Amino acid sequence: MSADGEKSGQSPVQLRVLVVDDIDANRRLALAMLRRFGHVSDVATGGSEAVEMAVTGGYDVILMDVQMPDVDGMEATRRIRARLGAASPRIIAATANVVPGDRERCLAAGMDDYLSKPIQHEALRAAIGQTGGGGAAHPAARSEAAPASAAAIDWRRIKSLEPFDTDGSMVAGAIASFLADAPGRIGAMRAAQSAADAAGMAAAAHALKGAAANIGAARLQELTQRIESLAREGDLAGASRAIAGLNKALAEARAALAQRGKSSPGS
Repeated sequence: MSADGEKSGQSPVQLRVLVVDDIDANRRLALAMLRRFGHVSDVATGGSEAVEMAVTGGYDVILMDVQMPDVDGMEATRRIRARLGAASPRIIAATANVVPGDRERCLAAGMDDYLSKPIQHEALRAAIGQTGGGGAAHPAARSEAAPASAAAIDWRRIKSLEPFDTDGSMVAGAIASFLADAPGRIGAMRAAQSAADAAGMAAAAHALKGAAANIGAARLQELTQRIESLAREGDLAGASRAIAGLNKALAEARAALAQRGKSSPGS
């Protein structure tokens, strides 16, 4: 590829990448970044599908979500390694979890590297460009936490996506997908709350946390992060109190994003 291609953000080597994530907004953003880097990408919406596509697709890299409802990313990775052996592609974990030992568990499952959501484009470029496991993910891993006094929307996240969005459709589509998906995730948390299902509550909170981080819904990200942590600790009472604020946080995010559509703040 020419020097002009490198200046435009494209990689000098075109790779085939499989993006695995059960949330549409997350897939949209990852695909946009990879397209800007000059790579060719396909998507899988779950672990089982990812295994079958990996075995037959001839991919160079798999960007693998860790927590998915059917077969999680770690189990999918183990199955891919078992079936392909030395012919396996490079597998990069992508997760909204940043807890001690999480990266080590991903590597132990057979993954080559680890990125934290929201995925930052330079961290993704570095991880894909590596030929072996390494520490490129650490800066991204520190970026997940929302500040204690988080705003409804962190416009810096929206602005960071603009280079990948020449006509505005990618960000608009990701936002629309997030806003359509979020009420169902909140409903799943409330259902888990009624059933005293801490694991189900944590899983639903985790999914919404990652999607919120990806489009900069910082207050909602902060709240779902708290709910996930409390649910994993078995503190259902504390998690339930936090759940009570979800609809307000979502409404604030929706209003701020709608205002952006009228006046484009932060752009």
